[in-house]
Amino acid sequence: MGWFWGLGQRAAKPMPKKATSDSRPELRLTVRFEEGDEGEFLIPACGGSCGGVPFRWNIDWGDGARGCASGVSSAWGGDVSSGDLVHSYAVPGTYEIALSPIEQVGETAGDAPGWLQAFGYPDGGLLRVGEMGLRPPQGVDKLIEVDGILDDRAINIELEGACASMFTNCKNITMGPSFTISSHKERAGDFFCFKMFAWDNGPTFAMGESFQLPRNLRTVGKAFCCKMFMCCNAPSFSMNDVFTIPQNITSAGSSFCQEMFEEHGLGLTMGKAFNLPQGLVTVEDNFCADMFLTSGGDGYRFEMNEIFNLPQHISGYVGNGFCSGMFSWNRGPNFSMNNKFNIPTGITSAGDEFCCKMFAGCSGARFSMNDIFNLPENFTWAGESCCAWMFKQCNGKRFKLNEKFDYPVGLTGSRLLAYEMFSECRWDALNLNIQDIVSRNPHLQIWRQPI
Repeated sequence: MGWFWGLGQRAAKPMPKKATSDSRPELRLTVRFEEGDEGEFLIPACGGSCGGVPFRWNIDWGDGARGCASGVSSAWGGDVSSGDLVHSYAVPGTYEIALSPIEQVGETAGDAPGWLQAFGYPDGGLLRVGEMGLRPPQGVDKLIEVDGILDDRAINIELEGACASMFTNCKNITMGPSFTISSHKERAGDFFCFKMFAWDNGPTFAMGESFQLPRNLRTVGKAFCCKMFMCCNAPSFSMNDVFTIPQNITSAGSSFCQEMFEEHGLGLTMGKAFNLPQGLVTVEDNFCADMFLTSGGDGYRFEMNEIFNLPQHISGYVGNGFCSGMFSWNRGPNFSMNNKFNIPTGITSAGDEFCCKMFAGCSGARFSMNDIFNLPENFTWAGESCCAWMFKQCNGKRFKLNEKFDYPVGLTGSRLLAYEMFSECRWDALNLNIQDIVSRNPHLQIWRQPI
């Protein structure tokens, strides 16, 4: 055990490494220990979805000590057969740990994992200890930065959970300037970035200026970016200007971007390049459900950029929760629809909660419909709560329906299709169009007067 007693010891000086253009495989972890901290840090090896992924790592601990470790990933943080994944620092200070493969590595192929595939924190943030106990990994709260390139040597993105939970619950972390995911591959497996940075809600967390997802992807499995930045609500957290969902994706599994930025913070806004893949034509359940849902607040700066849109070529049937709750409770002063945003017009049927609560609570000073937004005109069948509470409490002074917005004439299905779609919206915040919709569809209970 390495304890700091704070008796006349001088803190180690930070020795940051600048990003270089060489191709040496390396992940860099910066840790900081203060006087009185227990000076132990664990390099976590819980990666690879269900565990059992081999690793062979050289470790430069940043204080002059070097070592190596080999074993397989597990819920215990790594079963090590030689070497160690835990290091004790004798002096408080800031240290940069360099993790690299023991042997020379090439690009991954087939089912072979990359050299860094075993790296990752436990889903939920707690390691299993013995048969019953749980504990946080040693030093997880001391990790302040990650840097390096996750390329086709480091991870095989075709495997399940390639980057899943990689830095879950690292509450004091931020991304370094060169941290990114880089791959030439066109396919990613299930749970690619599932919870990758979930609950990283410390005060300094921010997206690195070059962070990006692999641009060449065309086919991705389920939960592609599901909960990737969920509860990242630091005031400094926002998108950079290059980050976007890969635009070449044409096939996606369920929960594609579900809850991707759920419960985001005051600082989040869309980077100017961010968009959903516009080439998608079919989607499964919960495509982008609750993608930007938040508890809201008048001080939030979140706004929609000029290009963001749902994929307009999606047609036919879409599963449950297509875009339900997508922007719920974003009521900051700048949030509104851009002039392109619309539900795909070719959708004809849907499962439960198609666009339920999609904009519920969006009552900010600028929020309103654009001139084209509408439900699909040929929408004929939907499951439970199709567009129930879709604009609930949208009662800002500028909110109104555009002239073409209407409830599809032929839409049938389960009960509560459009129940209280405009619940608690003030009459003086709307135009006459909603009165026409209500009068034509009295059985749907589309509107309820504010209490």
